[in-house]
Amino acid sequence: MPNHRQNYLMGLFLVALAATLFGVAGAVAKILFISKLSPVQLTAIRAFVAALVMFSLIVVVDRKSLVVTKKQFFFLFLLAIVWACVTVTFYLSVSKIDVAVALTLEYTAPIFVIVFGLFAGTHRFSFHVIWIIIISVVGCILLTEAYDSISLHTDLLGIIYGLLSGIAFAIYTLLGNKGHILGIRSVTMTVYALGISAGLWLLAIPWLELSSISLDGPTIGYILFIAIGATVIPFWIYMAGLKHIDAFPATIVGMLDPISAGLAAYLLLGEMLSGWQMAGMLLVFYVIASVKFYESKFLTPA
Repeated sequence: MPNHRQNYLMGLFLVALAATLFGVAGAVAKILFISKLSPVQLTAIRAFVAALVMFSLIVVVDRKSLVVTKKQFFFLFLLAIVWACVTVTFYLSVSKIDVAVALTLEYTAPIFVIVFGLFAGTHRFSFHVIWIIIISVVGCILLTEAYDSISLHTDLLGIIYGLLSGIAFAIYTLLGNKGHILGIRSVTMTVYALGISAGLWLLAIPWLELSSISLDGPTIGYILFIAIGATVIPFWIYMAGLKHIDAFPATIVGMLDPISAGLAAYLLLGEMLSGWQMAGMLLVFYVIASVKFYESKFLTPA
């Protein structure tokens, strides 16, 4: 039992650290969006650089991680496709509606994890599940100030894309759990997901207009941080965390992403946080802190 508890807490810590790095990347990315790159260009470049760094590291340190069976390769290909879907649907949503609403819709992922779990018979539905989901969604809406945007911009297609992003993120997290069951290591899932994702972006190079990008010292530094510190590392540790915790608490703890993004934006860009946003942060913190307490209510197989 002590080992189980330690592993569970380690899983929560790794997922929380990954979400924090993802959030900081959002603020750094905004610096680049203001004057340098488009979101699509940055996503593609991030994929290329991250895959190159990860593959080079693994070739030198642990080549055995690249060896997979045919069945595992098809699984890893599916994992990469799903992650690409998370990114593409999120940006399609952003192109139609405000970022705040798109981000909130992406973090409906815990709802879909439970829905999939009910159909699969791996999760139970209870008042505690409903409570956690409601509080987490309300907290995220307050944090991103989506309540203002929803009343002003109600593009149905953008909302559909946002919900699809939440579904894709839920599936990606569930696949992370499944990968460990299949005996695939975290580092293997990371290197293949990044590598295949980069390969898919290669097909889009003719439309990316990469030659128009002006690269100076600060820009290169920001890109390297996003590719390594906010992609390679968090991808790796997120998958490592999924070895110890279920997809539902992982997606809940993942809500640290918008919190860290807001705090990083305040520190790096001078963006102020309103009282409602701070209230949203407290609600999300409450949900994250209560995940362990409610574990037996929704994680015990039905």
